[in-house]
Amino acid sequence: MKLRLFSLALLLLVSTFKVVGQAPFYHYFQDTLKPGYRISKQMDSVDVALSDYQHNLPRSFSFDKGGFQFGMFSQSPIHQFNRRYSSIAHVGLMYSMGSGANQPAGISYTQAISKKLFLQFDYRRNFTNEIMRSGGFESNLVDFKALYRGDRFASHLNVTFFGGKQNLNGGLLGDTLSEPGFDLIFQEVESATSKAVHKHVNLTWDNYISILKDSTIKTGVFFTPQLNIRNKRYQESLIQGKYSVFNYDSTETNDFWQRSALSLSAGYFFHTSIITINAGVKNTYWDYDNLIIHNDTNELSLIGDFNIQLRRGWTLNNRIDFNLIGALGEFQYAGNLRIPIGIGSFTAFADLKNAYPELYQRYYYANNLSYSWNNKVLQTQLKIGGVVDLKVGKFPISLKGTYTQLANNAWLIDTLWRQDTLQSVSLLQFNLRSDLSIGKLLIQPAVISYSGSLNNAPTLLANLRFGYNGTLFKAKKLKVAIGVDAGYRTAYQLVDYNRLLDAYVFSSKDLKYTAMPKLHAFANFDLGYFRWYLRFENIEQTWIKTVNMEAIGYPLVPFQLRFGVSWDLFN
Repeated sequence: MKLRLFSLALLLLVSTFKVVGQAPFYHYFQDTLKPGYRISKQMDSVDVALSDYQHNLPRSFSFDKGGFQFGMFSQSPIHQFNRRYSSIAHVGLMYSMGSGANQPAGISYTQAISKKLFLQFDYRRNFTNEIMRSGGFESNLVDFKALYRGDRFASHLNVTFFGGKQNLNGGLLGDTLSEPGFDLIFQEVESATSKAVHKHVNLTWDNYISILKDSTIKTGVFFTPQLNIRNKRYQESLIQGKYSVFNYDSTETNDFWQRSALSLSAGYFFHTSIITINAGVKNTYWDYDNLIIHNDTNELSLIGDFNIQLRRGWTLNNRIDFNLIGALGEFQYAGNLRIPIGIGSFTAFADLKNAYPELYQRYYYANNLSYSWNNKVLQTQLKIGGVVDLKVGKFPISLKGTYTQLANNAWLIDTLWRQDTLQSVSLLQFNLRSDLSIGKLLIQPAVISYSGSLNNAPTLLANLRFGYNGTLFKAKKLKVAIGVDAGYRTAYQLVDYNRLLDAYVFSSKDLKYTAMPKLHAFANFDLGYFRWYLRFENIEQTWIKTVNMEAIGYPLVPFQLRFGVSWDLFN
């Protein structure tokens, strides 16, 4: 009782902190990988997990720093894998291929080496030759985590690497798709030799030294060194006559920028199974290299995390990062509160961030463009919302609402990043989903709606998955999920794509995505730990004759056939 009262008092005093992840001394007493765990997730969605490419744009729309983020044509952030724990070794494998030689694959490994040492490893790869003509890409993601937990010392190492290669051909020339008798393969593409290479490396090493050996309370000091490197290289040949400016070569381009950052965080921590507190300072030195441009600086920030988890299911998480030196005024706060409500739960969240534009947005030197501006102002991004998860009988329902407000955001206008246009942009998003099982029938409706000050997003994305989810044969060992995904997307204003900067641009062309239905079919099979599936994507393209585009120069992806397998091994 005293500990609960102390927790609540501490909550009122330190309500501006959140733990980034699980405390290293706690939350590893039970397996997070249950016997039914599969690398390909739920049985009825195994095909979606292995095949994330159905169209040029993602299933949802978002914008953040750097403007629009439509997925495959923009730099991908590093995916964060949650920590896992398994008392026995687990290895998961998955592979898929189909039309256009699109080949997603993945490997996962999890094991408790001893009572004190836990390891996990994840590798994800995606490769294609020609989803669209001269539009191949390749991505590789590696994530390694090691956790050591002793009586007085805990250490968590996290190493991630992302490498991506994209053929940025600039899309198809003209609109000759509307001419009878012409097929997609006969259309010329713009700058078929251009490509971009992205690399992102992050190493974080959390260390905690406790002055107490007590298993219920740990307190002491922490220190966290971190290395972060991001770079991009853009290459293009045969550029004569394509550009009006040549800064260093009139025959081929090889542009490059890299931001490297080395930081050290240190401070005080207090950890129990209920409360987690970290508070301290963070010093960061970063270096920016962009051909003839070089810049570096030191930054100092106050950081803090706080997490409280009560037995009745109440949880509160908060996090703060405030810059004092180097980028004075940069500030980030993130928090969420989860409340159980009988038949479900309610979660409220808020994220407020003040930050300067990215370095490559402020000054950049390349072969065919260059710019530099110093009158930068802080960008403000506010996200608030809530999630309601309910289960009425056997019918789970999830409703999520998010309001996003951007102020002084940097937008790419022609070939220059600017903060003096669209100084205030807002977006309201609602997500509604349900997973209904009526006997052996599977019904999964999902709706995403958008409204805001921009018309570059569909106002409605609706999808309904309907099928059979059960077993075949008398032994009932072979599980199956067979059905269709039917959807509809409303119209929206198309944006253009700047391959030199790998970013989307507001277009003066009055071109729109035409509202249309979507149709996919799938068949999933599960035999113990082994799964396989078939999927038919964009079936509507077999009878809908359209010149519809999802971004200027990028037509809809045609009909595709895909198959894949996954295998989980527990030892």
